[in-house]
Amino acid sequence: MRFKIVLAIAKLAWFAIRLIDKNRGTDFPGRIALKLYPDFAKQIPGINYDKVIVVTGSNGKTTTTNLLYHVLKVNGKQVASNLKGSNMLNGVLSVYIKDTKLNGAPRSEYYIWEVDERSLPTIYNNLPFTRCIVTNVMQDQVHRNGEPDLIYSIFSGVFNKSMKLYLNNHEPRSKSFEELAGEVVYFGASQTSESYFKDGLLDVSMPCPICRHKIDFSFLNLNNVGDFKCSNCSFSSSVDSVQTERANFEEKEFYINDTRFPMPYDAPVMLYNYSAASAVCLDLGLCLQAVSSGLSTFVNASGRMEEINYKGKKIKYIRMKQENPETLQGALDAIASDPSPKLFVIGLCTLDERRPKFTPHYANTYYAYDCDFKRLLASNVEKSICFSEFVCYDIANRLYYDGAKKDDVVVVNSDSASRILEEIDKYESETVYFITLMKLMEGIKKHLAKTGGAN
Repeated sequence: MRFKIVLAIAKLAWFAIRLIDKNRGTDFPGRIALKLYPDFAKQIPGINYDKVIVVTGSNGKTTTTNLLYHVLKVNGKQVASNLKGSNMLNGVLSVYIKDTKLNGAPRSEYYIWEVDERSLPTIYNNLPFTRCIVTNVMQDQVHRNGEPDLIYSIFSGVFNKSMKLYLNNHEPRSKSFEELAGEVVYFGASQTSESYFKDGLLDVSMPCPICRHKIDFSFLNLNNVGDFKCSNCSFSSSVDSVQTERANFEEKEFYINDTRFPMPYDAPVMLYNYSAASAVCLDLGLCLQAVSSGLSTFVNASGRMEEINYKGKKIKYIRMKQENPETLQGALDAIASDPSPKLFVIGLCTLDERRPKFTPHYANTYYAYDCDFKRLLASNVEKSICFSEFVCYDIANRLYYDGAKKDDVVVVNSDSASRILEEIDKYESETVYFITLMKLMEGIKKHLAKTGGAN
């Protein structure tokens, strides 16, 4: 009875907040339910955990979740998901609360939950899922997650023989979880025209998660993601995987086995999202053609590009987690793919430190050293403008290490919107690519709105 009362209250809270703003309250119903009944999640009736798919990992969670949801939905499945990324227990419970009938019975056949890496144990202890996609375990938000080994240890404490894991065949940490699972399905991406090898001064490999010796990659599709084998033990990529092949970025297509798939978003990182979603759908009984057909109508709701017209220039702002080398590299690659004359504006920032608590912030630019700027610098960049109150010179140094000439780099020791825009005004290029934190970009947009600079 207590569960049903709390469920009704949480549903009413959801309806109320929807009347105010349909885009808010993605985790509010779950927060209300847990406040009123801490064991609410453990009392949920009727969920078939064999049809719950959890999506976790450092990169690609939101996109993979949206892909999987879309393909299942267009193939006639009843699906519920936290598509907007409220990926802790409150958000996951909110999906159930919105979807359920008043008696607590779920309406949907499938649940797809994007889950924050650090929240995985909490989710499992309350909602014991049996299927999980691990996109990758990589450097991400050092101020929150520390080293990837911390996330690796968290996952290792959750995965067990009752689970089916969908593992990235080309990411060593992810693949090594195969020893913990009861059943494994692998996904990956074959070598493409965008694949590369590490051979630069700052390039390093990674240690084997099994024996700690060096991992050797025959090619890389992303940083430390590609066909691999350990230099010491038998650990390596598996031959048996759902893998994208013959990827053609110009034609925007790839193949799985002999079935053609459209590639609506043509970045190398997306190949792993496509193969992960395809692997799950095939495992759930869909055929390759049904998955391909579903993918053809996919629109990425979490798009990262925003355009602002400014004094005859087009500012293209790429939203991203800048404290993650993979998302930063993806942004750099997207800019490099545009051969037209351009300004490159980058403002990396300090990070809020959560350990130890007495440190308010610090400057950490390690993620920029894990990225390759050479291709971008060779893509017709008129000037590179490095701005930041604290780390502008660090950013400039990083560009110099990859071959930028000092005359082609401008340093703006400020986060002031007016100062940054004044510098942009000096140059002829009509296209301006912008990388910085969303908070700083919001300040620039407010400045433009106030001064009438945008058009």
